Amino acid sequence: MDAVRFAANWAGVVNKKSVTQILALYSGRATLLPTFSSVPAKGHNQIEAYFRRLLSRDAVAVKLDDESVGVDDISANIKATYGTYTFLYNVQGVRKSFAARFTFVLDTENLAPIIHHHSSLIPLSS
Repeated sequence: MDAVRFAANWAGVVNKKSVTQILALYSGRATLLPTFSSVPAKGHNQIEAYFRRLLSRDAVAVKLDDESVGVDDISANIKATYGTYTFLYNVQGVRKSFAARFTFVLDTENLAPIIHHHSSLIPLSS
């Protein structure tokens, strides 16, 4: 598994809107600090519930900012991939965008490499 291209793969899977394929990227014991919830999700049941709610939004999509993506090597098989992406969906027929930042902690030796995912909205400049 290539940690550099992982974020693009994740975004592509989310854009397919398949919760099954999304969950296949997360370790069974993964944690998610989600973009649109203040409640952390731990394990497949909670992560599934979060993505079902997210994907129920009208015309939801995620667009990765490819140039923002970076990778830090934590150990031989543990990588931190980080960057920014934008979530898009319609609210009462109006397209809205939500810029967010992310970090994935990945075990590159596992078929389900995500062991931790943090995503948060980027605060508006003041």
